[in-house]
Amino acid sequence: DRPMTTPFFINTITGVSSVILTNNVFTQLTDFGGQNASISYGDNGSKLYKIDYITDVFYQYTLATPYDPASVTSEFSQSIASLDTTITGFYWKPDGSEVFFIGITTDIVKSRSYNTAWEISSGYTDNTAKNFSVANEDITPISIVFKPDGTRMFILGSTNDKVFQYDLSTQWDPSTATLFPFPNSEFDISAQTTNPYDMKFSDDGLEMIINTYS
Repeated sequence: DRPMTTPFFINTITGVSSVILTNNVFTQLTDFGGQNASISYGDNGSKLYKIDYITDVFYQYTLATPYDPASVTSEFSQSIASLDTTITGFYWKPDGSEVFFIGITTDIVKSRSYNTAWEISSGYTDNTAKNFSVANEDITPISIVFKPDGTRMFILGSTNDKVFQYDLSTQWDPSTATLFPFPNSEFDISAQTTNPYDMKFSDDGLEMIINTYS
């Protein structure tokens, strides 16, 4: 947990604290099998999504009780191997219309729009014009987050153990991304961990959470 003084601006981080979750959603999802690279809730907590980075399958679970993975009532899965053969992270646009993926085979942010919000079974369009490479920053990008208004993008890389931030001149279009000028372009987390696997921000943008696997 890393608190900031300015929302969604990583170079205003003022300190670091550590929190251990003993019964987190990753543990609960082991019952569903696979290798979980990233998870996210959507549609007011009524749906849960995860990626299996070994099979490159995107899963959607419907929850009878919001934010309770033990209340799964249905499941749908979709191959995303055409986007990258090792997908490691994803981020839903807040209205549920679009997902942004990142993978370590291509190191490219890619976008997929769904015909019905929050429903990956509803048909989709791959927005190739929005592709954006982050290979210059890190060749093992493992997590992606956007500022809720779509004007800023964050990438967590596990080769350099840094978070990188970009400004987008067009909202929700990674192809228009520009890396912040150094030193505001990055935040080094190597003093805390060299084994990150996921990144989240608090709703108000004042806290960045890095999940680690050791």
